[in-house]
Amino acid sequence: MRTLMLAMWTVGLMWGAWATEPAVLVRLANPALLGFVFLDGGQRLLVATGEGLELWDVEKGQRTGFWSRPTVRALAADREGSVVAVALDQEVEVWDPRLLRPVQRLTHPRVQRITALAVSPFGRYAAALAGVNLVVWAVPTGDPVYFNDTEGLLGKPTLSFDALAFLSERELVLVVDTEAFLLDFWARRLKPLGSLPFRAERIAVDPQRRWVGLPASDPHGVGYLLSVREVDTGREVATFPLSGGSDAWVAITPDGRVLSPARTRAGTGLHLFGLGPAPLPCCFTCSTGHFPRLGALSPDGTRIAVEEPISPFLSRLGVYALEGCTPLARLGRWSVPTEAVALTPEGRWALRLTAAGVEVWDLKDLVLRNTLEVPWATGLAVHPSAPLVAVGQFYGEQILFWDWQENRIARLSLEQPDPQASFANRAARMVFTPDGTKLAICHGGGDLSLMEVATGRTVWRVAAQQIGSALTLSPDGQLLVTVGSNGIFVRDLATGRLLDQRHTYVFPREHFWSGPRTLLVAGLGPIIGRFVAGTWVTQRTSVWLWVHFSAEGRIVQVRSLSAPPGLGALLEDGRTLAVWKFEPSLEDPHRSVLVLWDAQEDREVHRWFLDLALRDEGFWELKGGVAPVPGARRVLVWNAYSSLRVYSVNLPPRDLRVLLPTAVLVQEPVELCAKAVDPEGGRLRYYWDLGDGARAEGECVRHTYAQEGEYPVRVLALDDAGDAAGWMGTVTVVRTHPEFAFFPQAPGVLEEIKFYDTSRPAEWVSQVLWDFGDGHRAEGREVVHRYTRPGTYTVWATVRWVDGRELRVRREVGVADVSCVESVPAPGAPRFYRVRLSQEDRGRFHFGDVVWIVRRDPTDRWIPVGRAVVFTPQADGMWVVLAEALPGLEPRIGDRVVRDRP
Repeated sequence: MRTLMLAMWTVGLMWGAWATEPAVLVRLANPALLGFVFLDGGQRLLVATGEGLELWDVEKGQRTGFWSRPTVRALAADREGSVVAVALDQEVEVWDPRLLRPVQRLTHPRVQRITALAVSPFGRYAAALAGVNLVVWAVPTGDPVYFNDTEGLLGKPTLSFDALAFLSERELVLVVDTEAFLLDFWARRLKPLGSLPFRAERIAVDPQRRWVGLPASDPHGVGYLLSVREVDTGREVATFPLSGGSDAWVAITPDGRVLSPARTRAGTGLHLFGLGPAPLPCCFTCSTGHFPRLGALSPDGTRIAVEEPISPFLSRLGVYALEGCTPLARLGRWSVPTEAVALTPEGRWALRLTAAGVEVWDLKDLVLRNTLEVPWATGLAVHPSAPLVAVGQFYGEQILFWDWQENRIARLSLEQPDPQASFANRAARMVFTPDGTKLAICHGGGDLSLMEVATGRTVWRVAAQQIGSALTLSPDGQLLVTVGSNGIFVRDLATGRLLDQRHTYVFPREHFWSGPRTLLVAGLGPIIGRFVAGTWVTQRTSVWLWVHFSAEGRIVQVRSLSAPPGLGALLEDGRTLAVWKFEPSLEDPHRSVLVLWDAQEDREVHRWFLDLALRDEGFWELKGGVAPVPGARRVLVWNAYSSLRVYSVNLPPRDLRVLLPTAVLVQEPVELCAKAVDPEGGRLRYYWDLGDGARAEGECVRHTYAQEGEYPVRVLALDDAGDAAGWMGTVTVVRTHPEFAFFPQAPGVLEEIKFYDTSRPAEWVSQVLWDFGDGHRAEGREVVHRYTRPGTYTVWATVRWVDGRELRVRREVGVADVSCVESVPAPGAPRFYRVRLSQEDRGRFHFGDVVWIVRRDPTDRWIPVGRAVVFTPQADGMWVVLAEALPGLEPRIGDRVVRDRP
C-alpha cells in the first residue's frame, strides 16, 4: 500500500480533484468494425470502429494512428481518396488525409441521426441521409446546397431513405423503400431507376457514370442478384449473383467490371465479372473465406479490402490485389456487436452474447477463455455456482447447457410437433433457480415453465400470456416475478400458482433485487423531445419502480423513483443505482454520463462523463447495458459497438482536513492530524510523507524534525476500495517558534478579547505587531481588542526576533452574534444602558421584561453583574434601566444580556 502511495505521489496526484471519467479498471473485447476507406492510392486504410478512427499502413501491416470518435457512424471518400467524410450522429466531419485532422464541420438543423454518407467523385460535395431527410453540403464552404425530405421529394412522408451514392458531381442515386431514383440536385430533377423487390442498403455505381448496380431477387428463388442498369435509359444490361445477400458489399471497378460476393468450389469470396455490350463471364474468384458485407475498392481500382472472420466473434481486414487475387496484408482484430453481457456471481467471469455465440472473458487475467458458436442465439442465463450457462439456440428452439471450463455441451429441444406452436414454445427469457437445479423459462408465446436442469423434465407449465416479460426469481428462491406491459405478476416458484398481480404499464428492461422481498424494476417510459444545439432531439424516458412484497408473496407497495432515464444497475449495497444516460449539451451533442443515484433518498450522488460510443434506435437510446460487478463498487458498462469496460464507481474520500502547525521548533516533537469522510461510510487509512524522508501511517502522527527548513508534507486518505483524497502543505522548522493565544476562545460581539504572544524562546522576541482582520492593528506582546460585528476573522501576529528575522503566524477567531451592552451612561447620569440585540433575540423582548447582565470571569465561567428592566424595545436593540447591581460590580461594554440568571 505504501508503494501505491509513493507511486501516486511520483506521477503527480491531483489532490482533491475528481476525474471527469471514472477510472477504467478493466477493458475487454475489441470494438466492432463499422467501415473503412482507402487513402493514398491504396497505401493506407482509414478504419471506423465503435470507439474511433484507426489508420493502418497496408505495406507494413501496422496501425499508425488512432483518433477517438465514439459516435462515428460511417465513412466515405472521394474517388481519389483526397477528401474523407466522417459521419457522427448529428454532424459530418471532413478530414484532410494528408494532415489527418478534421478541416470542416457539416451540420444542418434537421440532421438528427445520420444513417448513410457519400462524397462526390471529386470531393466537392458530401451528402447524408438522416431518416426522412436528405442534405447535400458544399465541402469547401460547409454550406448546405440542397435539402429535401421524402414528402417533398416523393410525396410519401412515411417513407425513409435507405441508401445513397454519388454518380457524378451533381447526381445522386437514392433508394427509398423499394424504389431507386436518380436525383440531379443542381437542376432539382428526379428520375426513377426502377423498383426493387425488397429494401436495400447497398448501391454500386460506375466511376465513368455508365451503369448503376442495384440488388434484385433471383426469379428462380435461388438467392439474390445484382441488377446492373444503364444510367441514361434505365435498361438492365446484366445480372450477377449476390451469394452474400442483398446487403453484401459490391462495387464496379473503373475499367467496368463488377465485384460480387460468390460461393464456388474454389471457396467463398468475390467474383469479378465483365460489363459492356458483351459481358464477360466470371474471370476469377477471390477466395477470402466469407461473404464480404464490408469492403472498399482503392481509388485506382488495383486493390480491394474486405472484412474477414478470424473466428465467429472476431474479424480482420484482408487486402488483395485485384488482378490475380494476391493477398497483400491481414490487418487488425475487431469484434462483432455485443447483444448481451452477464456476470458470474463471484464477479470473475463476464459472458458476452453476440450474433455468433457466447464468449467467456476472464476479468482477472483480462483474456478470452473460451467461445461457443451458437447460431441465432437468444437469451442467456448464468448458473449461480457452476461454470454453466444456458443459451437459446435457433431463436430459442433449443437450449444449450454449456460448461465453459470442461467445454461440455448438453442440448434440450423445445420443438413441438405442431408447427404453429413452435414459435410460442421457444425460450425467450431464462433464469436459473438459486440452487441451480432448475431453470425458469418465459416462452415466446408468454407461457411460463419450470424445468429440471439434470433431466429436462418440466415441473410445471402455466399459460401466462406475458410475451417478452422480464423474468426474475427472489433471492430466497420462493417467488417467480414477471413484469410486462400488462402488469406485475407474482407466482409460487414451487407450484407456479399465481399469488398476486398489479396492473402497471411498464415495458421492462432491467430488474434488481434489494433484499429478499424488494425489487427494483426499470422500464421504458414515454417519449419526450427538446431542442439541443439547434436540433430537435427525441428521447425515450425510463420508469423506475420499487416493488415490495410480503412474506407470502403479496404486492404491498409499488413506489416510483425519479432516477434519470437510461441504462442502470443496482449496486450490492441495495440502494445505489448506477445509470448510464444520454445527456447532450451545446458543447457536446453526443455526451453520455454515468450517474450515481441514491435510490433510498431518491437523489443524485455523483456523476461522471463517459467517452463511450452511442448508438440509437430512433429515440436516442443507448445500445448496451450496465451490470454490477460483485464484491466491489464497480460496474461493467458495455456498448454494442465498442469494448466492455469495468469502471470504479466508488467515491473517493472527501473533506480532508489537516491540522498542521505553521512552524515547529527543531528537535521538538510535533503532532500532525488528518481527518476525512468516506461517502460510503467505510474505514479510512492515512499515509504521511513528512518531507524529510520519514513516512508514517495513522490519523495522528508525531514527528521530530532535526534541522531547520521548509518541508513539504503530504497526506493520503485511502478507503477500502483504494480510492484516495490527498492534501499537500508545508511545515516550517525553525529554531524560534512564533505563536500566540487569545482568551476567550469563543468571544462574542464587543466582548474584550486578550491576545498574548507565546512565541518561544520568549527572550528572543523583540516586537510583536498585530493585524486583527477587521482593519485594526496594534503592537505589544499583550493587547486587547473588541470586534463590533460577528464573523470569522484571520488574526496575524508578526514576530520580530532579536537577530532581525521576522516570522508571521495566524489564527482564526470566530466572533458570535450575541446580545450585549453597547453603551453605558455617563457618571452621574440615569442608569440607562443601550443593548445591541442579536439576530436571534430581535423581537423577543418587550417593555417591562426582566433581563440579566452577565460577564465571563478568567476561569471562563459566567457571573451575574446586575438585573435590568426593558424600557424601550427597538428593531435591532433596546434600552434597559439597571434595577439592581451586585456589590462591587458595574455593567460595562461587551457584557452579555440574557433572560435567565446563570
